[in-house]
Amino acid sequence: MPRFTFKHFAVAVAVSVLAACGGGGSSGGGGGATISPTDPDAVMGALLVKVGNADGELLPDTDIPPASNVSEQPEVAVQRALTTTTNGATAQVPLNITANSPIANLFFKVAGSADVFRVNFESEGTAAALAQQRAAFETQNYSKALSEGMANLEISIPPNIDAGSFAVEVSAQDVDGRVSLREIGTIQVTRVGTGALQFSLSWDAAVDLDLEVTDPEGARVFFDAPTSASGGRLDQDNTEGGPGSIENIFWEGSAPTGTYAVDVNHFEGAESANFVVTVSSNGTVIDTISRANFQPNEGLLRVYNLTFNGNAGNSSGVAFPESSPNPTTSPIPAPSPSANDPAQVQARLQGDWISVCESFGSSSFRDRVSFEGDLASFSFEDFENGDCSGNPVFVENSVDQIVIGASGITASGQTANAIDFTTVQSNFPEDIGDTCFTIVFVDATQMLFGAEECGLPRTNMLDFDFTFSRVN
Repeated sequence: MPRFTFKHFAVAVAVSVLAACGGGGSSGGGGGATISPTDPDAVMGALLVKVGNADGELLPDTDIPPASNVSEQPEVAVQRALTTTTNGATAQVPLNITANSPIANLFFKVAGSADVFRVNFESEGTAAALAQQRAAFETQNYSKALSEGMANLEISIPPNIDAGSFAVEVSAQDVDGRVSLREIGTIQVTRVGTGALQFSLSWDAAVDLDLEVTDPEGARVFFDAPTSASGGRLDQDNTEGGPGSIENIFWEGSAPTGTYAVDVNHFEGAESANFVVTVSSNGTVIDTISRANFQPNEGLLRVYNLTFNGNAGNSSGVAFPESSPNPTTSPIPAPSPSANDPAQVQARLQGDWISVCESFGSSSFRDRVSFEGDLASFSFEDFENGDCSGNPVFVENSVDQIVIGASGITASGQTANAIDFTTVQSNFPEDIGDTCFTIVFVDATQMLFGAEECGLPRTNMLDFDFTFSRVN
C-alpha cells in the first residue's frame, strides 16, 4: 500500500462525545413557487420547528391558547428581538422560560397565520437535549441563572423564501395547564445560494465553525477550497461567529448523485456552540441535524451522510449519533456477527473505491483502490490545488496482498476487522515486501480504514481515520 496513504495524512483523531439535541428531522419545507415573507400562511406552511429533540406538530386552524392571567403562569422571553438568518438555514431563537411547574408545551406561530405549532416538552430525550444546550449557553454571554431557563427554538427556513422579515409569536404552557403571555420576535431573512442541493450550517456562539461537504467524486468544499469541479460552491463563510451565524454550500443547476459527507469543524474560539445543519434540494428541506454543546476541543466532526438521487423525494440521509468521532471515523452501526466473517468482509471489499479529497492549503491528495480477490491495487494522487481537480502532479502505485483477520472493537466502540497489507508491486521498489497492519469496516457504499502500523506487531484495533466511497 502506498506509504503516503496513511502515514503522511496529518490528522489528530479526537474521539469526541457530542450531545445531540435531535437529528434526522422530518422532510418538509416548501418546494415549488417562491414564498413571500409577507404571506403568513405560506411561510407557516413551509416551516419546520423543533425544540431539543422534539419536532413541532402543526395544528391547522388553531390559535395559541389565551394567557391564563394568573400569577403562577409561566413566562417566556425572546432573548433577541431580531433573529437574522438565510433561506435554507435554521434560525435559532433563544428563549428564556421561567415557571413554577414543569413546561408541557411550547406554542409557536407566524403572526397573522391561521395555524400553530405545538412542541411537546415532556419527553425525557427533550429534557436531556435541553440540558446540553444550556451547558453551551453557560460558556456564552449568559449568566448561569439565565441559561438554566433557556432553550433554542429552531425554525427551519424554506430555501425558496424571498428576502424580508416576518413576525413570530411564542407562548408556553405548564403541566397544570397555565399558559403564558405571548412573546413576539422578528425573523429577518437574507438570500444565499440554493438549488439542486443546499447545505447550511447555523450556530449561536462567538466562535468560528466551518461547514465542509465532500461530494460523491471525493472533492471537499470548504473555506480553503470553496468550489468543486462538480459545481459545489461555498458562498457564505463566517469567521466571526455570534448569534445568527451561517455558512452555506450549494449546487445550483444540478448535483451529482451519490453520497455526500457533511462535517462541521470547531475551528477557533473558546465557547461551546449549539448548531444545526439543514439539508435541502430544489426548495424542499430533506433533513435538519441538531447538535448541542459542541466544544472547542472536539475539532472536526462528521454529522451526516446524504444519499442523493436527484431530488428530495428520492434522497435520504443518516445523522450520526451523539457520540460522533472524527469525520474519518464514520459511526456505522455494527453488522451482525456473521457479517464480520473475513470471507464476507473480503467479498464486500471487491470493486473500486475513492477516498475523501484531503486538502492542505494549496495542495491536496486522495487515494483510489481496487480490490480483486486478495489483491488491492492502490493509487495515491497528489494535486497542486485544494480540491483534487485536474491531473495529479504525482502518483504512487502499488499492488498489495491482503489478509483479513478477526473482528474486534475499536477505541470508539465500533466493530472492525483486522486487515494486513503486504506490498508485492510498487513504483517505489524499496516498499516491496513491507507488511502494514490496519483495520477495515465496509458496507454497501462506504469503506473505513484505520491508520497503518508498519514493521511492528499488531498491538490493538487502532481506530478509523480514512473514508472511501464506492465507485462502482
